[in-house]
Formats: sequence, structure tokens, C-alpha cells
Amino acid sequence: MTMEKGMSSGEGLPSRSPQASAAKVTVKESETRQPCEEKRGGFVLVHAGAGYHSESKAKEYKHVCKRACQKAIEKLQSGALATDAVTAALVELEDSPFTNAGMGSNLNLLGEIECDASIMDGKSLNFGAVGALSGIKNPVSVANRLLCEGQKGKLSAGRIPPWIQLSCI
Repeated sequence: MTMEKGMSSGEGLPSRSPQASAAKVTVKESETRQPCEEKRGGFVLVHAGAGYHSESKAKEYKHVCKRACQKAIEKLQSGALATDAVTAALVELEDSPFTNAGMGSNLNLLGEIECDASIMDGKSLNFGAVGALSGIKNPVSVANRLLCEGQKGKLSAGRIPPWIQLSCI
């Protein structure tokens, strides 16, 4: 797999936002596990969130987005599922003090941090989602866990596992 260097800076993206970054992943036929007639590939794209972003921190936004793309590409190159690669990228964003994600999120009306996250498997269309979580550093990890547990099938007595978890005050 290769990462096209020109894409890592966000060039060619519809938005010229300093808080966006992308990396294209391509797989050469010789690198695939099975013979195939066409090349497989994809890309990783992240952004630092919606809303106001300080121009003075553009370099930091770009750096954290690039690191997030690199984490996802490393996962994909090691054979991880796409959902695990996405989770790794988002954990990088959630851990950054420059993004409005994870423990660095905006405060609610009570002055507390509440986080939302969701993730979807593009093949099965199954998803995991969390809303208004407090005290969780990486809400995307909880959403991914719900997705993984839900894909295992029914629970005892034919119960369907939860796909969404919401916190209540």
C-alpha cells in the first residue's frame, strides 16, 4: 500500500479548510492477498470538526488531521477492518486538545462535557452510536464496541443487542 504524499496536505479537496486532511491509499496487485484484475484502493479523509477554527492554530489542525489519517492507513496496511481504521483515526482527533471531540468537547449548559459519536460498517450497514456520554475519553471506541457486539448476532433468549447508547442526567 502506498500513501500519495500530495494528498496528505488536503490538496484537491473541495474545501480549502486548514483543519482538513486526506490521504489516498492504493494497493498494487502484487501486494494483494489474492490475484485480482483491478487495483483496490481507497482514501482516508478527516476533518477537525464544524464551527469556528482559529487561523493561528491552522498548523496544529492540519498536523492532527494528518496524524489521524496516518493512524488509519497504518491500521489498513496491517489488515484491520475499515471500522477499526476509522476508530483509530477518530481516537487521534478525540485525544487532541485542538479539536472539539472527546474530552476536549464543548461544554453543555451545566458546564459538563457530553460527547456523541457514531460509526457504520459500509458492508453490513450496521452501526453503533452513543449520545451525551460523560466521563468517556474516546466515545468513538464505545460506538465501535456497540457495532462489534451487535454484529455478533442475537443475545440469549433471542434478544437483539443495542446499537445506540444514550446517557441521561
